[in-house]
Amino acid sequence: MILSCSFAGRQSFHVLVIRTWHERLDHLAKAGEHGRALDLCRDFMQDHGRALVGLRGPRERRRAALESKLLSLLDDHLEASVTVNFPREGGMQELAEHYGSAVPPAVDACLALKKKDILFGKVGRRADNET
Repeated sequence: MILSCSFAGRQSFHVLVIRTWHERLDHLAKAGEHGRALDLCRDFMQDHGRALVGLRGPRERRRAALESKLLSLLDDHLEASVTVNFPREGGMQELAEHYGSAVPPAVDACLALKKKDILFGKVGRRADNET
């Protein structure tokens, strides 16, 4: 459900788009902003956005939906970091910078989920396969 509203001014035209929480995260992921999507989902889990459009029900149900989405975003982030965003050229400095920006959001997501098995399992295996 995307709600949009358009405003015409004298010299400009403005469009305001309201997306559901799920659409906001999907939009960031499709734009290649996996780290930002992970951060936003973690903020949602911490109840910083208490009035999320499209996320209703008891706290446990909302948290389960957010955890599921965070796991999906984490998979997408890890996949993109070793395929699409992986530096094809360059030396160790390029590789260190790449992993320096790709790994912290994944670690933060695993800590937010309180699942060390994902951190030391899936994230660790992805890093081992690429080294």
